[in-house]
Amino acid sequence: MGFVGGIQNDDVPELNNLINEEKINSIKETIAMEKQILKQKEEHDKRIVEFKEKCLSSWDGSHRELVKYVKKNMHNPKSFEHVETQYGVTGDYAGLVMIYRGTNSFGATVSNSIKAKVSLEDCSVISIED
Repeated sequence: MGFVGGIQNDDVPELNNLINEEKINSIKETIAMEKQILKQKEEHDKRIVEFKEKCLSSWDGSHRELVKYVKKNMHNPKSFEHVETQYGVTGDYAGLVMIYRGTNSFGATVSNSIKAKVSLEDCSVISIED
C-alpha cells in the first residue's frame, strides 16, 4: 500500500462516507420551502395588482360601489370628497378602509371612514362596517 499525501490508501475514507445525506436533504427541503414561499408571495402580489386595476378607480383610488353607498347615505351627497382608500388582500376578498369628507346637517365639513369587504372576483361589496 502506497502513501498519498502522507495517508495510506487504506486510511482514505470512501467518498459516500464523507457525504452527510441528512444535511443534503435538509438543504433541499429548505430550498423547496423558500421556492414555495416566493411563489406564494408572487401570487399574492399579482392578486393585489389585479384587485387595484380591476376594482379601484385609477383616478383617485376609490371603490366605486362603496362611494355610491356612502353618497346614498350622506346628508349632502354633493359634498362628498374622497380622501383615501387603503386596502389589504386576503383569501377571496379585500378589506377596504375609505376615508372621506362631506358636510353634515349643520353645514360643517367633517371627515369620516367606512370599512368594507370586497369580492376579488367581481369587485362587489360583501359587507360594510360603518
